[in-house]
Amino acid sequence: MKRNDDFLILPEDIPENDGRSEVKYPSICKLSLTRLDGQLGEGTGFLIDSTTVITAGHCVIGMRSIEVKFPEAGISIEANKFEEFGKIETPHDVGVIMLSKPHKVQQYITPSYSTLQ
Repeated sequence: MKRNDDFLILPEDIPENDGRSEVKYPSICKLSLTRLDGQLGEGTGFLIDSTTVITAGHCVIGMRSIEVKFPEAGISIEANKFEEFGKIETPHDVGVIMLSKPHKVQQYITPSYSTLQ
């Protein structure tokens, strides 16, 4: 599969906080996934408001815990609820993650919806 950097963001593409005042992916987060069987995984998602992250449904199915990291801002928040909508084998592979506490939207992180206003 040819990689298109305009549309595909992998966890390793998100830089750690380097003190910049502007960031390339302000709403994008890394997901540290722990499956029910203890296996670890990674994923990405995007913040749509101060407590909600959208991701792929396969990133939330069968998970024991999910840690949501905003590396550019140096912030990490545990998920307290997550659910998938649709089936993995359909094009509707969507997952929703609720953060355990509101993310204080600051200069580094802007919810995705705000760019549409």
